[in-house]
Amino acid sequence: MGRHSTSNGIAGWTVRPQRSPVRSDGTDGDALPFAPLRGPVDRSCVALLTGSGVYLPETPPFRHARNSDWLREIDALQPLEQLELDPVDFSASQIPVDLNCLFPLERLHELENEGAIGSVASHHFSLSPWCDPADARFELALDRMAQRCWNEGIDLVIGLPAAPEAALPVSLSLRNLESAGIPTVLLSIAPESDQLVRAPRGYHLDFPSHCPLGPGSDRALQRNILLDCLHLLPRLQAGDFVELPYHWAQPQPG
Repeated sequence: MGRHSTSNGIAGWTVRPQRSPVRSDGTDGDALPFAPLRGPVDRSCVALLTGSGVYLPETPPFRHARNSDWLREIDALQPLEQLELDPVDFSASQIPVDLNCLFPLERLHELENEGAIGSVASHHFSLSPWCDPADARFELALDRMAQRCWNEGIDLVIGLPAAPEAALPVSLSLRNLESAGIPTVLLSIAPESDQLVRAPRGYHLDFPSHCPLGPGSDRALQRNILLDCLHLLPRLQAGDFVELPYHWAQPQPG
């Protein structure tokens, strides 16, 4: 992934604008919702949204509740080692030892302690990889998420689809949050899906499916990716996706 200066002032980074299609009358065919950041990132309250199928052990797996409970809220103080994982297509060999590569809650707490963000939100979101965005119940999940963000004063939501199958529901969730005035950013490993769904803004990472923050247990890499994401975020325009310069340096999972 190369780096170069770009027209929007993000010097040294490759930016791939995802612009709206234009109708025959010259108007925007799919205007992206875009909520400006409310203040500096180091004073912002930040939440996570994962599409990896993370859930609490006292609740049923997503696949057993696919007709109703499509959104789970995860307490910020929840130990990651107590969470379960119910993704669409993981084999046992693909399940990461360190859930931070899918749901970097511990890294977010560390960034708060370092002063890189203002605070970690009290609750975070796990969206079912089994949900159907065409179903009315998906809309209810989106409304519930937006309401929680407003109630808690969340300033930024970081979305991690974790797999191409989750790109659509996660990106639609971010678009809904931006429409409600809540800034978001997507950490994506599926640029082809992003072109179709068009999240408001985000980053592309050259990593395999199910590892949006790289290999499990690589704490430094997870931290660096999040720091790059937060550092560049104030300069992203609607539709911008930055290619972060990280590469997979070990055999891919599977």
